[in-house]
Order: sequence, then C-alpha cells, then structure tokens
Amino acid sequence: MGRDVPTYGLCLLCGALLAGLIALARGRRCRVKGEDVIFCGMYGAIGALIGAKLGFILVHAGEVHDMLLSGSGLQGLLQLLVGSGFLSFGAMLGGFIGFLLYCREFKCDRDALACCLLPAAPLMLAWCRLGCFCAGCCYGKAWDGPLAVVNTCSPVGINNVPLFPVQLLAAALALLLCIVMLALPRLRRPVSASRPAGFFMTAFAAGRFGLEFLRGDHADQMWQGLTWAQWFCLALLIVGLLLYRRGSKQASA
Repeated sequence: MGRDVPTYGLCLLCGALLAGLIALARGRRCRVKGEDVIFCGMYGAIGALIGAKLGFILVHAGEVHDMLLSGSGLQGLLQLLVGSGFLSFGAMLGGFIGFLLYCREFKCDRDALACCLLPAAPLMLAWCRLGCFCAGCCYGKAWDGPLAVVNTCSPVGINNVPLFPVQLLAAALALLLCIVMLALPRLRRPVSASRPAGFFMTAFAAGRFGLEFLRGDHADQMWQGLTWAQWFCLALLIVGLLLYRRGSKQASA
C-alpha cells in the first residue's frame, strides 16, 4: 500500500539535522558544550515553531476566523493548527525567545551560543523554502519566462498556472548567507553576538524585501505600496544595522 510522504516535514527534518551538525562543529571550535548547543537549539526550534504558527494566525486573522467557524469545536481547532501555514518572521521571534529562555535558565554564555547557532539559521531557512516549493505555498507571481513552474496538485497554492520559482531563489539566497557567515573571519569568533546577529538580520531583511516583489501570495496584503512583510523588513534592517555597528565597536575596543 502506497503512502504519501510530507515533503515539507521531510525538508524541515533534513534542515534541522544539517543545521545541528554545523552548530555542533562550531561549538567544538568555540569550546561550547555539545549538550548546550543541542538543547539550546531545541529550545530555539520549539520557540520557532510556536512563533511561526502564532504569527500565521495573527496575520491571517480573517481567514482563521472563517476556518474556525466552518469547523466544529476541537475538529476546527486541530484543522487550524495542523493544516495552516507558518510565518518566517514569527519563527525568528519565537526562536530568539526560546534561545534567551535557555540561556537564562541554565546560565549559559549567550554570545558563545549565539555564534554557534546563528550561521545554522539561514541553512534551516533554505530547507524550509525547499519545503515551500514542494508544497506549493509561498508561491511566486505569474511568470511565462524561463524556469517557470506549474503546480498541478498543491493543496495550499495555485495550480495549473506558470509561476516564478521564488521559493528556490529564496533558498539559494539563504544558503549563500549561511556560507558567508561561515566563511567571513570577522563573523567566526566575534567578541559578542551583536555582529553576526546584526549581519544576519540585515542580510535577511534586504533579501526578503526584494523577494517580496516576486511573490504572488501577498498581493492582497499591501499598505502604502508595500506588503506587511516589507514593512517588517525595513524595521528589521534598522535593528540589524544598529546591532552590527554595536558589535564592530566592541571588536575594536
């Protein structure tokens, strides 16, 4: 008997395993205990999942309301929690909260742990975008040019319409960000986590801001000519630049 394989979940699992290996390797270089890297990563992953789900519910409050009304009690709630999507910005915030909770609870060095886990974050994001591509969510605009893709059985996206593969472009940019953070000497062993955190936020915000122009699932979520995600990117960009500047000052002190 054949079985369906949830490719999005499979991509998440692969991303988590590879990200964990990178974090452990950096932990050995920075002399951070392996168990702290593993359990702090788990705290961050759980926080990211909760934040991603809550973020999706808040952003799609109208759709969520209709979904709850169409369901019946517990069944409708389960349909919402299991069947709905995730929000990357919510995942970032939830993961950060989970990271802080672990460091506070177990009195760990936040700077050392952050420098181990931060480069793994864009790798995890790259695998998430591969999952989005397989599921057909977070799809691009209608596109008849080269590399156009056509979904035929996506339960959450648009089917039978040529689309720009924005998920693959997002995955490539996230993978590039991971490589840069692993390769640049000034990001390998910084004095504090402010520099790599600021670099990650700035690069992510700039890339996501541009990618929003190629996405087709946010066309109805505009304000003043920009999507809600682009406004969030502008705020994140400012925070990232301030953090990177702070880290640079600490490195030169």
